[in-house]
Amino acid sequence: MTLNDQRKKLIRNLELSGYIKSLKVKKTMLKVPRELFVPDKYYDEAYADTPLSIAGDKTISAPHMHAITLSELKLKEGEKVLEVGAGSGILLAYIREIVGNKGRVVGIEINKETYEFGANNLKKAGYKDVVLIHGDGS
Repeated sequence: MTLNDQRKKLIRNLELSGYIKSLKVKKTMLKVPRELFVPDKYYDEAYADTPLSIAGDKTISAPHMHAITLSELKLKEGEKVLEVGAGSGILLAYIREIVGNKGRVVGIEINKETYEFGANNLKKAGYKDVVLIHGDGS
């Protein structure tokens, strides 16, 4: 099964389980390639619904947690969003897809290794207008 097929299957399961509550969240999670936000050694596991270890002794949350977060935020196009503790950068990418070009997405990450990992992931995935800052969000 290809990664794209795995992504579609995961999103379908999340929708059937009630984690994805809007078409906007569904389309976003189908569009953003999770495999670009996990370490290479987990590439083939990118669409397992489980947290995975990332740089800086942190984890990328399980996809169902991202679905819950995005569904509960009820984001709208054009909004400005700050994520404190940006980790892998994937939630920033999801948020960017939802708020669109008119929105503004900023993340802050305190752990230098995790910050570099997230910044590289966002760049690799083409999210050049998402701002990620290395710093203490408190």
